[in-house]
Amino acid sequence: MLDIIQWLEPEATFPPVSPNHVPRVTAFRTRNVAAAMRALQAKGYRTTTPDPYAGNAGAGILAVAGVYDPNGNIIELIELAPGLTTSRLQEVYGVEDDAPASPPAMR
Repeated sequence: MLDIIQWLEPEATFPPVSPNHVPRVTAFRTRNVAAAMRALQAKGYRTTTPDPYAGNAGAGILAVAGVYDPNGNIIELIELAPGLTTSRLQEVYGVEDDAPASPPAMR
């Protein structure tokens, strides 16, 4: 079970999602993302798009959808290929951990 609760007092404030601000996202693996998204929309939840995104078959992602919680956080619903417990994004795109880290800029 998952309760989505809006904290009323004190009221939480968050910066708006913008090209310069990464949104807060919590992702849940979901069976049949399209049906879950339709059910949430029918209950009045606001979604990031009218329909789920087609996934990335190479990475084992079948579908992705986003729904807003009462505070404006995005809850991601992600449907993975059968047998997967996580996506294969790192395998498909690699990781940046091998790249040398640059030192932080000093003022």
